[in-house]
Amino acid sequence: MIKKFIWTESQFREYDSENAGFCLKCGTLHYGVEPDARGYQCDECDSHSVMGASEMLIQEKITLIESLSEEEACDIAEGLMDNFGY
Repeated sequence: MIKKFIWTESQFREYDSENAGFCLKCGTLHYGVEPDARGYQCDECDSHSVMGASEMLIQEKITLIESLSEEEACDIAEGLMDNFGY
């Protein structure tokens, strides 16, 4: 299970405005997800773990930061790969 996402504030605004959500189990991005959605089914892993961007923020599944340096982005990508077993 994914513990926390780290996004810039602009990424959050973009995901929220595009009605995007993420599976908290496998990390898959989904579109057409209402901002307050919880428990939607994931097309990738079949779990009912998809949550809308606004709800993710309310439930503290997102850490918002102002910006990412290249080094921070690489560290996050490496951590995500470890989370998903790559």
